[in-house]
Amino acid sequence: MNHPHSRPALAATFAAVAALMAGCGGGGSDAPPPPPPPPAAQTVTIAGVAADGPLQGATACYDLNDNAACDGDEPTSGATGADGVFSFEVDESVAGQHRVVVVVPADAIDADTGESVGVAFTMHSPATGTTGAHEVFVSPLTTLVQARIDATGASLADAVAFIQAQAALAISPLDDFTQSTDEGAAHAAAVARLLILTQQQQAAALAAVVGDEDVAGETITQADIDALLMETALESLPTLSAMAADPAVANAAPADLQQALEAAADTFIAQSAVTAQSAPLLIGVPKLPAADEPAEPEAGASLRALSYTDADNWFYRALASTEQDNTPDGDGLMRYYDIRSQNVAGTVTTWGFGNSAPRANDPHWNGSAWVACPLGTRSTVGTRDAEGRADYDYCDGYEQGVSVRTGANVSGRSIRTVIEEMVRTFPGSDAGVAFANWGPVNLDLLGSASFPADSTLWFYTNHAATGGPAYDVQDSGIVSAYPAAVASGGDARSTSGLACAGDLTGLYTPVATLEDLAARNPGSPCIFGMNTNADGSSLAQNEWWSNGTIHMGNVADINTLPAGTGNYYTTHAILRIGFAASGNGTTYYRCLQRRDNGSSRNCSVLGTGSYVIETLGDARVMSFTGLPALAESAGFTRVFVERDGQVRYGYKSPVPLVRKTLGFNLAAANAIFAQLGLPAIVPAPSGD
Repeated sequence: MNHPHSRPALAATFAAVAALMAGCGGGGSDAPPPPPPPPAAQTVTIAGVAADGPLQGATACYDLNDNAACDGDEPTSGATGADGVFSFEVDESVAGQHRVVVVVPADAIDADTGESVGVAFTMHSPATGTTGAHEVFVSPLTTLVQARIDATGASLADAVAFIQAQAALAISPLDDFTQSTDEGAAHAAAVARLLILTQQQQAAALAAVVGDEDVAGETITQADIDALLMETALESLPTLSAMAADPAVANAAPADLQQALEAAADTFIAQSAVTAQSAPLLIGVPKLPAADEPAEPEAGASLRALSYTDADNWFYRALASTEQDNTPDGDGLMRYYDIRSQNVAGTVTTWGFGNSAPRANDPHWNGSAWVACPLGTRSTVGTRDAEGRADYDYCDGYEQGVSVRTGANVSGRSIRTVIEEMVRTFPGSDAGVAFANWGPVNLDLLGSASFPADSTLWFYTNHAATGGPAYDVQDSGIVSAYPAAVASGGDARSTSGLACAGDLTGLYTPVATLEDLAARNPGSPCIFGMNTNADGSSLAQNEWWSNGTIHMGNVADINTLPAGTGNYYTTHAILRIGFAASGNGTTYYRCLQRRDNGSSRNCSVLGTGSYVIETLGDARVMSFTGLPALAESAGFTRVFVERDGQVRYGYKSPVPLVRKTLGFNLAAANAIFAQLGLPAIVPAPSGD
């Protein structure tokens, strides 16, 4: 027997109705059939895991309107369980096109600690492009990938590569680090947890400015704070990763890991330039209206750095361009050149590239030749879009990337006030001049002068993507090392006659080749007993590492003075490298710096990697893989260049990276110079 509403019964009913209508006349048989019902909407499931450690009590949604928030009409999951798992259904037509947003309330439980997170936060995972059912992992690292996409318009692949490089990750930042126990996953997990801890602490420190007015004259919201902290995390990722890789964190027992991470977060916060004082400026800068562009091309400049003691002692850096430079060519490119000018005791020197005149002719590889950037060399920048973005190529391939510019009209404002409130509260530095000290030492020299009409203070965020290797042309840039007997080190406390503890006069000689460089730096210290001098005492095992490792860079003010040593050491970290006896393996070290002579002491292993040697033109270049994130904090990436029968210390712009800077336009710059009695900046044509 058929069900009363089965298909045969319904068919019979329709037939009877049709016959009845036909018998009624009136042309009913000519009426068109009713349209078929629309097909049922097809949905797919998006599932995933929300984790710092796995997070219980969080909810996930599909951000259909791309506003980075969960709205009431968007597909939303229930609260996650102890495993952090969530799922929701989305229309098949939009699957893979939008980010997943996870809202983590303050009472959510982190499975790694067993405690509530304490401060609410939000995480994102970028659109996958997958049109069917799929899974996503949502963490602080995937959130940074999305932030990179939002900031630069980068593709998913490029954003993933950027975050992976900046954080020195052995796995993709999109991978589920909770499902693996290998070293790469452990580091990713530590970076993720440190990100959350630092952002929570910074959010608490900045809570007092919510409701205040930012530099753009708008009310600061919690969303503004969140955006600033995300931007700060992107810029600080190498430092945070280095802290997560520090032995105090990396080697901590599971029970002690949270305490070690909290201590690292405390250190980061203490060093951070994002404070309640700087937040109104940093939040307001992106909101500033674009400064008026001239109707026709005209000469211009951007004064990036200025230090001034008196008329015979000053330094500045500016980027300048003539009217012709600012006229876009057929490819939409404009040009500019770098000016660095310094007066030391009445002697003025002007050059174009590098932070010191002796380095002005450092050659770099531009992809086809070794070239320098003498004064007047033109760099290029594209026409900026509505958001102030433009591609740039600095110094013929030395650094390339995307620049984002925002301008503040400072016409009629006090020069002194603008420098005090808008420049000296800006974090960072340019050309070695910290913005906190920008301008004359004595601000009274600026008097009560105001900026003239058409004065602009530009703010830039440069997203460097690629860059070529360069090398130091000075005699001090030639690499030297000790012979094998000294480089092999040993314990001088128990072994007499060690070469490393004897007379070293004349033994530190230039290396002949890159292979010679590796052979003479095996990474073996020379160990002495405790030493005491006017600054304090060394550690009991007093290790000297300069005998068998090579310098990779310095990172200022990151080391904690060891207990009981007084000021025997500085707070600067020295980065060094040693080479495996065979093959191309490398070991990277972080060392203490002896205060009285700057030597490297008591190094600890930062990580391991390898080196490669490639031929570029008439040179051979040694570069490295597996470099620790702390190496990025040195301000450059170390390479070594063998050319013309010598091996030299080389470097690259540390890409990828995010760098913030600022600069006054030509009218504003020359107004400042006039108050200080400096000659005006007059952009010169190429070749002058």
